[in-house]
Amino acid sequence: MIEKFDRGDFLEALFGTRMRDARCFILVRTVEDSEVAPKVSNRFYADTVGLSSAEFPRNRHVFFGVCPRQRMDPGKEHIRYLTALWATLDIGLT
Repeated sequence: MIEKFDRGDFLEALFGTRMRDARCFILVRTVEDSEVAPKVSNRFYADTVGLSSAEFPRNRHVFFGVCPRQRMDPGKEHIRYLTALWATLDIGLT
């Protein structure tokens, strides 16, 4: 049987109950798809539900940190714990 997984399933598997038990934030960095001075912005999510339902513009690359942070600050000194060293989910829109 083939099961279909979505962004929420991926995030839940990566962060799981630890995200619910700890007061942490997931860093999401978006980068504009532009060759000339691409705009970079950071947003933070307090849970996987909010991130799994978030919408992002089509002209931006979306990256999320796999290490939740204690504060809404992108600095590595605010990392609370490690969930993975590297993970990817590529979703192409057709």
